[in-house]
Amino acid sequence: MNGFPQNLSGLIVPDGSVSFQLNIDATIIASPFGFVAAQEVVTFQFNALGQIQPNFPASAAQIYSNLELNPQNANGLGTYYLVTFYDANGARINNQPMWWQFANPANATVDIGEMTPYITAGGNVIFYPTITFGTVTAVTFTGDGTVLSSVPTSPVTSTGTLTSTLNTQAAHAVLIGPTSGPVALPTFRSLILADLPTQTGTGSIVLSTSPVLVTPNIGTPSAGVLTNCTGLPTVSAIQFVIDGGGFVPATGSWGQIQIPYGCTITSVTLTADQSGSAVIDLLKSTYAGFPGSLTSIAASDKPTLSTAQKYTDSTLTGWTTALSAGDILQIYLDSVTTCTRLNLTVTLSVLQ
Repeated sequence: MNGFPQNLSGLIVPDGSVSFQLNIDATIIASPFGFVAAQEVVTFQFNALGQIQPNFPASAAQIYSNLELNPQNANGLGTYYLVTFYDANGARINNQPMWWQFANPANATVDIGEMTPYITAGGNVIFYPTITFGTVTAVTFTGDGTVLSSVPTSPVTSTGTLTSTLNTQAAHAVLIGPTSGPVALPTFRSLILADLPTQTGTGSIVLSTSPVLVTPNIGTPSAGVLTNCTGLPTVSAIQFVIDGGGFVPATGSWGQIQIPYGCTITSVTLTADQSGSAVIDLLKSTYAGFPGSLTSIAASDKPTLSTAQKYTDSTLTGWTTALSAGDILQIYLDSVTTCTRLNLTVTLSVLQ
């Protein structure tokens, strides 16, 4: 223990003394007197200037203890010293011993020039030696040289903001890991195909309003096979005609066609040569199942004229609208009055 022990109560006086006694039955060593039982008091003298004096022949006032003097719980409580100060005449100055604890390692020199109250336990205040920290005079920041500039920032000496600078990079360079092999620090490089995950699924591409489409420069392609790809949908139509030759036509089948491509029915329009009534059905079958598997695709929402000359429907409630390449589509007249000629237009959306 070094220094000039003083405190606000003025307990330390020149030519006085201070005594230390462990609070439990442990073994301490007071240099140079050898082993001393815990209940024994170890006393150090102050000189005329108030400096604590070493135990001759030691060069400093020292107390060695076993490990029990280290803090033993979350509050820092454990073994501690009962400390009493005396004046130059040997009179006791503090009525109750103070509790001092040292968390320093063995053989450490403790400066008791100032002791700080740490915690109150059982009505007694436990003191620790005051820790003096160094002073920070300036702070700077230096980047790694890859992402952030390695040029140190201007130092901040009181208050301020450390602002780093990004390093410039080549066009299309991204901060990313290695192209192959084990994990490694990321670097700036261009993307390669392996960096992009494989995506599968269904969905639609939505373009912004009035997008500018640029024809890609792909050069002269070599021979290849393109599969599982679709283009923009186009509109097509099928026209069925039922002509009674100037008479009301007979009910029943009026022919069929084979669909050459996959498509979707988007609307139907029925017109007549004059106002009248008619109900038309559309039936579908696979080529292999024709004619026995012909089935209505219009459900209960069949194209119908009711004392009218025209009819159109783009809602197609209950319809089976999907058609596959090779399907057979047949027109069937369920009923008719007055009209002698009927035209049914089936509009299709075709994916190229």
